Amino acid sequence: MENLKTYWTSVEEFYKKITPKNEKLSDIENKIKVPLHYIVMAVSVLLVALVYLLMRKFFFAYLAFFVALGLTMKDLSEEKAKEKKWAAYWLVFSVFQMLPSILDGNMYYSIIKCAILIYFAAFDECTVVVEALTKANEYLMKGWEWYLDFCRGNVKMD
Repeated sequence: MENLKTYWTSVEEFYKKITPKNEKLSDIENKIKVPLHYIVMAVSVLLVALVYLLMRKFFFAYLAFFVALGLTMKDLSEEKAKEKKWAAYWLVFSVFQMLPSILDGNMYYSIIKCAILIYFAAFDECTVVVEALTKANEYLMKGWEWYLDFCRGNVKMD
C-alpha cells in the first residue's frame, strides 16, 4: 500500500508540473474547487481511452513499443550495461508481434501483451527470459552434440 501511495504522489507531482498556471486558470480552479491537475489527469485518461477505443490493436502494440524504445535508448545512452535485458526484451516483443495471427481471436490478447511488455520494459531485468534462453541453448547444444556423434557413427540406435 505504501508503494501505491508513493506512486500516486509521483504521478500527482508530474501532473502538477505539466498543468499550465496563470491568473485565469487560478480563478477557474477557485470557482470549481477542483485542482486543475486532476482535470488534466481526467482529460489524459479520456484521451487514452478514446485512442484505445478507436485503435485498440495499434494502441497496445505501439504503446509497449514506444515505452520500451525510450527506456532502451535511455539505458544505452547512460551505458548501464543492460544490453542482455534489452536483447531479451526485444526477443519477447518480436514473439508477441508474430503471435497475433494465432491468438487474435482472444479478445484479451492485446491487453495481456501490452501489460507483459511494459512489465518487462519497466520493472524486470528479463532474467526469466535470459534463463529460459540459456536453458534452451544448453538443450540445443546437447542435441547438436548428439547429432554430430550420430553422424560420426558413435551413437547406436536399437
